Amino acid sequence: DMCVKTARANIETQFEVLGVFQVFAKILEQNEGLAKILFLGSHSEAFAEKIKDAVVPLAKELFGVQSDDKRVAYALEYHVSGMVALLRQWLFARDMGIDEAAMLIHELLVGGVLAAIKGELASHA
Repeated sequence: DMCVKTARANIETQFEVLGVFQVFAKILEQNEGLAKILFLGSHSEAFAEKIKDAVVPLAKELFGVQSDDKRVAYALEYHVSGMVALLRQWLFARDMGIDEAAMLIHELLVGGVLAAIKGELASHA
């Protein structure tokens, strides 16, 4: 069935993105000083833009996006910017493990911000 094949491909792609992030995060974790310079230093905004310039085309390829629809461009900008912000917060706070941060990014990608927030709020009710 085509729907099952498409769903399976989407899940595999999401885990491929998660895997790429985990590898990147492990590199940052092992090179904490460099990571802090790149993400928290005076040139961090320029570095974040370089990350987005590299990751957005990769994400388009991984997700099979062939459209130049502006909404797609904005959605990718939103997600990649969020990943960079999460990495910055993680480097600053270190209040969760890198694998937990990677899984949070995956959950946000799959379910969205509101689902993550509502799920957390429901678990504390």
